[in-house]
Amino acid sequence: MVRNPDVQKYLFEVTRYWTEMGVDGWRLDVPNEIPHAFWKDWRKLVKSINPECYITGEIWSDASAWLQGDEFDAVMNYRFRDACLDFFASRRTTPTEFCQSLQTIRSSYPEESLYAMQNLLGSHDTERILTVCKNDTAVEKLAALFQFTYVGAPMIYYGDEIGMTGGKDPDCRRTMIWDETQWNNDLHSFYRKLIHARREFSVLRRGSFDVLQADNTQGFLAFTRTQGSQTMLVVLNRNLDPLTTSLACATASTMVRDVLTGNSIAVERKAVTLTIPGTTGMLIQIS
Repeated sequence: MVRNPDVQKYLFEVTRYWTEMGVDGWRLDVPNEIPHAFWKDWRKLVKSINPECYITGEIWSDASAWLQGDEFDAVMNYRFRDACLDFFASRRTTPTEFCQSLQTIRSSYPEESLYAMQNLLGSHDTERILTVCKNDTAVEKLAALFQFTYVGAPMIYYGDEIGMTGGKDPDCRRTMIWDETQWNNDLHSFYRKLIHARREFSVLRRGSFDVLQADNTQGFLAFTRTQGSQTMLVVLNRNLDPLTTSLACATASTMVRDVLTGNSIAVERKAVTLTIPGTTGMLIQIS
């Protein structure tokens, strides 16, 4: 199609019109069906108008060929979704295997793309996340906590934040429920807390990611995000039973805070002892 000069000219004209109108970004549907040469020239056009315009492509598999700096900024990270569903929803993988899957994805892409990656748990082409989680909002919350604290940009599919359900396409495309009396307000409030945390703490947007502990026996994962003097600790208890664990905590403070609950936690001998209910997580501000 794009080998036809008239078609390419038309597509470029449409692109120029909307980019100059001020759109913030482009989401490209099935771009793998278009030759790379087209996207290279298309990117040059978009970036010449607005260097900050975000370009993301719908690539379901390894997208490294499109993320060499001359085509897309990022892609819809379906590989991230697959890893999350295997760990949180179906529980097919252990914490260690989950970390290995994430490392494989990270090693595929340039660092710049990782921080712009569109991390999703569901989309218009997939089952709703709550449906995949068998209507267990605690599991969705745990997956969302990870989504919002991991490297990349979290993408919420409309309605997931209020507990909408739906099976495979087209059932997942039900219209948005605008009647707030039908919303799951507890779930909605949780998403609002996650959004507020990402806005408040730049470390969750730009910080490094380091696994602190992946415990297959007790079924929990702890990791840190660090940027300069700012550190956040995230602990995820996937098991149904409560968990008590002690983790290293490199801070001069005697108290740290769980951002999600506002509760303070004592630091003793540079460690924190945490008691985490089943299928729950913590987001702790260390420094």
